[in-house]
Amino acid sequence: MSDEEYQAVLDEGVNLKKLQDTDETPEVIATMPALSISDIDPVPIEYPIHVERNAFKSGVKVISHEVTSSGIAYIDLGLDISMIAYEDIILLPSLITLLNEAGTSDMSDAEWRYVPIT
Repeated sequence: MSDEEYQAVLDEGVNLKKLQDTDETPEVIATMPALSISDIDPVPIEYPIHVERNAFKSGVKVISHEVTSSGIAYIDLGLDISMIAYEDIILLPSLITLLNEAGTSDMSDAEWRYVPIT
């Protein structure tokens, strides 16, 4: 990136920050769409789920459901922390940080977060 391109990026960032910090006029606010409670369907969407209590004979419970996601897999993991002693609970934020920021033997944390699923 040249010095001119770098400066252009910085200038654009400053301009965007100014724009975001500027209060909208009442006329502009009046044109913004708004939802009311009556616009929200009171019946929640029920996704069919599949529960496998001993996935791959590992003792792990896997709960899954399919949604349209353009080929992106969204994964949430849950850990049973019921066996952690009360006095050790203070260490949980460190464990969470390690789980979020640790890489693998082959990839850094930034690389494995964005591996395309084929």
